[in-house]
Amino acid sequence: MSDSGDMQNPEFEASRKRLDVQVGALVKSENVIYRIEQIIDFESVVGTAVETGRSRPLRILELQPVGDNGAAGKHDSHSDLAEIGDSDWKVAETRFAAIQPLIVAFFTRSP
Repeated sequence: MSDSGDMQNPEFEASRKRLDVQVGALVKSENVIYRIEQIIDFESVVGTAVETGRSRPLRILELQPVGDNGAAGKHDSHSDLAEIGDSDWKVAETRFAAIQPLIVAFFTRSP
């Protein structure tokens, strides 16, 4: 035991990254990617391994977000609207303008 008062566990690495703990969300545990299938309680979920299809209980404290190493691509579904650049926003507006007549036609048609 050191005299400096350090009680850090070398196996524990603090992270302030947002973890999506919802049914259908992808998470990582022990370098395996799981899809959350069921929330058991405040401490555990049931996850299904994406590669093998095997389900198992997972402790929420041991889960990590997926996509930190670029696996999720440039834009993931959890990005904040304020983080979208002007050029990307213009592309989105152009695409929306192109499909807007189809949306209006779909929702105003008679059953």
